[in-house]
Amino acid sequence: MICNRKLESLCNIHENIRVKSGAWDESGVFIYTTSNHIKYAVTT
Repeated sequence: MICNRKLESLCNIHENIRVKSGAWDESGVFIYTTSNHIKYAVTT
């Protein structure tokens, strides 16, 4: 689950591998990493 600063749910993402870390881009894209990949999520 991805939440905003007020802990309101923005979207739900299912990953088979544990998410290691993530950060928000200044344009509103959430960039996160698993043990094998760098991925992103665009929320509206």
